Amino acid sequence: MKEVIAQVLFWSCVGCAPLTLVLYGIAFMRIRLRYLFGTILASSVTLCTLLWYFNAAAIGLADKTDKITPRAWITLLPVSVTVSFVIFVIAMIRRWSFK
Repeated sequence: MKEVIAQVLFWSCVGCAPLTLVLYGIAFMRIRLRYLFGTILASSVTLCTLLWYFNAAAIGLADKTDKITPRAWITLLPVSVTVSFVIFVIAMIRRWSFK
């Protein structure tokens, strides 16, 4: 059962990589501002999930004593929100410059 849970966790977290890229791509399309904000918010959550998984996997591979616990998911949220905010600003500049 642990292997099944690990596989579901792996594929759902790794699936966040293309989903994040697709959401960032949608951010550069001409969509309404509220949809743009929702897209950026969703992409920050998926990026945070991807970062959390690779952080947990790296700790799991590096620690053979099981004494180091992975960081909480919420602690990586500021990183992903910052990246998404930068993408949002670039999308808004692009939107205003090509009117």
